[in-house]
Amino acid sequence: MRRGLHTSGFTIVEILIFLAVSSLLLVGAFSLITGQQARTEFSQSIRDIQTQIDDVINTVASGYYATTADFECHWDIAGPQITALSKERGTNQGCIFVGRAMQFVVDSGSFKVDNIIGLQYKDNVTKTPATSLADAKPVLHDPSDDRTLLYGLKTRWIKYEAAGTGTGPVTDTNTAAFISSLVRQT
Repeated sequence: MRRGLHTSGFTIVEILIFLAVSSLLLVGAFSLITGQQARTEFSQSIRDIQTQIDDVINTVASGYYATTADFECHWDIAGPQITALSKERGTNQGCIFVGRAMQFVVDSGSFKVDNIIGLQYKDNVTKTPATSLADAKPVLHDPSDDRTLLYGLKTRWIKYEAAGTGTGPVTDTNTAAFISSLVRQT
């Protein structure tokens, strides 16, 4: 009776097939993870810009002038005149906080948020309150708040429709402004 050598194991060909199949599965798993990560980053970027827009709107709605810089604002027929003098916050006469503007840099991931101030009175002698943007003669007031979009998100273009009806002319822009009501509720 002859006994042969009997080994139980895998041949080189079987090992190579196993490694090839495992590699394909690994590549597939990485591509799924990478795709999911890109979608997650995009979603987070969109939520972040929505939060920043909501923050700007809430700031305007509350009337909070978002700056710590000291300045002095004077009434002038041409519009608010601002000087960088040391003046305590809340003591400026003749000027009011009108809103905030978000200015996006096209083909970039950056934007800035500026405060908008205007004249409190359309006539400084009679102290007739400004009731429209034309009366307030608004201007952007620096310093601007520079911000960045997350995960490489970029602004390609911004368009608005002047008529607001769905049929009006569409115009390119890079700024969205949020303005408070100048009319006092009684």
